[in-house]
Amino acid sequence: MSSLNYALHEMPDNSMLAAQFSMTDRVQEEYRDEYRIRRESGSIADEGLVVENLIPDAIRTNWYLLSRSKLPERAFNDLMTAASSHERTYGGLMKPLSWESLRGFLGLWKAVRDNSAEPVLSISPTGDVIAEWFSDPDNSLVIMATGDGDLIYSLFDRGKPCEGTVDSETLGNMIAMFLARDPNPFGWSDADEG
Repeated sequence: MSSLNYALHEMPDNSMLAAQFSMTDRVQEEYRDEYRIRRESGSIADEGLVVENLIPDAIRTNWYLLSRSKLPERAFNDLMTAASSHERTYGGLMKPLSWESLRGFLGLWKAVRDNSAEPVLSISPTGDVIAEWFSDPDNSLVIMATGDGDLIYSLFDRGKPCEGTVDSETLGNMIAMFLARDPNPFGWSDADEG
């Protein structure tokens, strides 16, 4: 039987938990090795188990903002999946999700969510959040929130490109420019397709 439980040998006999669960020295000695979680650095991979932090640091750092963001469930799941898988596989030139980038995206999302369809979220090799709105190959909006607070956008409206960079001070101008277009690029969505 191999499961993760608290190290029974560290629970004193006179503790309330020991009394509640009838832990005595005899029981502790009997099951000590079977239930112990190793405290050494590294993992318990020799037992075939690997314990990982399930929430990436950038998401944990921005948890309050993320919980208040009203991000749709699919987008949130996409973000968690991408951040978790990216964090496990990054190396060399790939970096984990940047908490600054996530914070920048959440600022953008808060400003546009009432006039926006659900974006498709992914993470760049540099750890930046990429949000995409699209209805077909000729109509798409891609915004990357960088770790330094800038937003890089690329709009293809009927195949015509419009690209640029904005910072947090000029974010409102970019949003107003896109919301004034007909149709609103933040309204483009592939959600019906998949």
